[in-house]
Amino acid sequence: MTQDVIPTSASSSDPKIDPLSPFSLANQEGPGQTITHIKLRSDNYEEWRRSMRMSLKSRRKFGFCDGTIAKPTDKFLLDQWEVVHCTVVQWIMHSVDSSIRDSISYSEDASVLWKELEERFSVIDGSKIQSLKAQLNDCKQTKGMTVTTYYGNLKALWEAIAAHEPLLACKCGHCTCGIAKEALARQEMERLHKFFMGLDASLYSTIRSNQLALDPLPSLNRAYQVVLQEERLKARGCSYG
Repeated sequence: MTQDVIPTSASSSDPKIDPLSPFSLANQEGPGQTITHIKLRSDNYEEWRRSMRMSLKSRRKFGFCDGTIAKPTDKFLLDQWEVVHCTVVQWIMHSVDSSIRDSISYSEDASVLWKELEERFSVIDGSKIQSLKAQLNDCKQTKGMTVTTYYGNLKALWEAIAAHEPLLACKCGHCTCGIAKEALARQEMERLHKFFMGLDASLYSTIRSNQLALDPLPSLNRAYQVVLQEERLKARGCSYG
């Protein structure tokens, strides 16, 4: 008996699918369901991909798209696999805007369809990357802008750039040097310094200096919380900076 099937009784010949199995579908998870409100157009692939991937992962179904959930050999599980697989294909097609849907060659294989959409719409445009980095360089907290809005602007640009330039990571599976962890730490520090550099100096120069003097430096999330607290204190007419 596989881990994806639970028997109804010790002698039952009518097995049931484990609700936590990727081969399981909830009652409301039909092929006509909309699992993301972001429609794929010709200019928003990265945003669509992130939303779809998160929605599928939350349902334990992304493996049908990346090919990691292979066809089972067990007849009962194979039937369930095909049901869920067809449902995932329908979810993908329902998330494609009607303006480009007819130009997509319909495939009943979710991994083939996912790959086709990636190849067609995931275009690494050098000018786009340069534009995003220029926007990041110019991103600052202007007069009257809240810390939350400023940080939100930064975060959106960081995510857009990361979609085109993902962090370096070991691909051999045998690396012990920790390059992925080191790359993540370096990215965290770069983002921390950018966050501090773009703050309104007339309001946060002191708190910025105090935070940068710490050893070790605070995490980006911690720095954001500290500055946010300072903003709230200033709004009440007091400050500890």
